[in-house]
Amino acid sequence: MEDVITLAEGSGGLLTHRLVEALLRSGLSNPILEEGEDAAYLKELGIALTVDSFTVSPPFFPGGDIGKLAACGTINDLACRGARPLYFAYALLVEEGFPREQLMSIAGSFSKVCSEHGILVAAGDTKVLPSKGTGEVRDVFVSVCGLGKVEGAKPLGVRAVEEGDLIVLTGDVGRHGAAVGALRFGGSLLNAPESDCAPLWRLMERAMEVGGVRAARDCTRGGLATVLCEWALRARGLGVEVWEERIAVSDEVQAFCDAMGFDPLYMACEGRMVLAVEPRKAEELLSAVREDPEGMGATVIGRFVAEHPRRAVLRTSYGGVRVLDMLPYEMLPRIC
Repeated sequence: MEDVITLAEGSGGLLTHRLVEALLRSGLSNPILEEGEDAAYLKELGIALTVDSFTVSPPFFPGGDIGKLAACGTINDLACRGARPLYFAYALLVEEGFPREQLMSIAGSFSKVCSEHGILVAAGDTKVLPSKGTGEVRDVFVSVCGLGKVEGAKPLGVRAVEEGDLIVLTGDVGRHGAAVGALRFGGSLLNAPESDCAPLWRLMERAMEVGGVRAARDCTRGGLATVLCEWALRARGLGVEVWEERIAVSDEVQAFCDAMGFDPLYMACEGRMVLAVEPRKAEELLSAVREDPEGMGATVIGRFVAEHPRRAVLRTSYGGVRVLDMLPYEMLPRIC
């Protein structure tokens, strides 16, 4: 039987991690890519560079659409390196038969977020794909390359974290995954929440003005748990410990997860940042971040420890210990 790529390999879990590793071994590997961060730091130019593709289905969901998602996701990837977003290149791939009015609405959503953040869309490309002829809803995909200026003396990255650094989460988890998932499986029955889709550069600006931020990640595919697992693997000789009672989950998200058998820790967010912070700056940083509309729920949820290197551990509300692993695949494919 032919060895082919599966949908599970693109959904942000362990299989995605293995696919990316295989691609790097094919000849793509270099020190910049091996950092494994959301955006590359080009030291000679003092800029961060990122690229991302967005395939969410359906393309419109409570709280946003694929255009807003593409703009926010690219802004947030740059923000994770402490970079102010400046320029985007925007590629649109639309299937023949897609409603023209919806396409204009998606482009308008993308443009609106860029305009609000002073981002210039400096290049673009549009392709129309032949119809699959299946009678299904037509597809639209967006790819964005983003360039930003690193604001601090050096870029943020998990290799800079130290033992005892605290982990800050900027809000409750799982809203985007639950919003899209409930829409797919019957939103009126499952009381779909709004997606948390939002740009986080201004929140990151507040955090960086305080100082003490060593690393940052937004919890997209694979959710909070996958970010913590990746950090544990890449931190230098350290592990991650988080406390379950500190991690907020809304009633709507919990209800959706209970109905579907999902774990909210692995549900995608599109407007939540995880920060690694020096302990001496944590309280001041929390006060600053909570002034931002997207950071009002910010709290310390854990820390970096030396006791179990390369492993992420959850201290449960009942006093137990649960090891967090990357799931082989994402519970909900095409979530972003």
